Amino acid sequence: MQERDGIAEIRSLLNAFPTEPIDVIGQLKKYGVVGMLKARDKLGRRILFLNAEKWDPDEISSEQMTIMGLYLLERGLRDDDMMTNGIVFIHSCSGMGLKHAKLYTLHKTLRIINICWYSYPLKVKGIYYVNVPIYLVYLYKLVKPFLTSKFKERLKLSTKDNTFETLHENLSPDLLPKCVGGILEDEEAFDWEFLETKL
Repeated sequence: MQERDGIAEIRSLLNAFPTEPIDVIGQLKKYGVVGMLKARDKLGRRILFLNAEKWDPDEISSEQMTIMGLYLLERGLRDDDMMTNGIVFIHSCSGMGLKHAKLYTLHKTLRIINICWYSYPLKVKGIYYVNVPIYLVYLYKLVKPFLTSKFKERLKLSTKDNTFETLHENLSPDLLPKCVGGILEDEEAFDWEFLETKL
C-alpha cells in the first residue's frame, strides 16, 4: 500500500509541476544546492548531498527541490553503482531558518519519505542530517511513529552540539565538501556530469 501511495504521489507531483527536469537541474546546479558527490564510500555507495545553506526558498521552491530529487532517483535506476551498492544521503542543515521551517510540514515530510523510501527500488543505506535545527528535531519526533525500524536505524541526526562526529565515523572527510567538515571544495566534490546526464 505504501509503495502504491508513493507512485501516486510521484504522478501527482509530475502533473502539478510540469517543468522539464533538465531545466530544474540547470537551476540547481547554478545555485549548488543538491548533487551527487564524485566519491563513493568504502562500500562503493554513491553519496547524494543537499546543502540547505545554499537553498533560498524564494529562488527555489520546495516543489522544484522535490522534482530534482525525483530526477536523481530516476537517474539512479540507470546507475550500476547505485543499484548494486546502494546510496547514502547527506543533508547539511546549516543556515536553515524560518523560510525553510515553513516548508517542513508533517504532510510534506511524510510525502517525501513515502516517495523516496517506499517507491523506488534503490537501497538507501544511510541518511545523515547534520547541524539539525531544533524545529527539525521536533518534526522528527512527530514523524518517528510512521517510520519503519530499518529507516530509523539508518537515519542519523546530528545537532550543532556534535556537528559532524557521527558523519565522519562513517564517511571520511577526504570524500566530503568543506561545508560538512570535509577537505574538498565544491568543484572537487560534486559530480556534475552525473547530474546532467539525460534519462
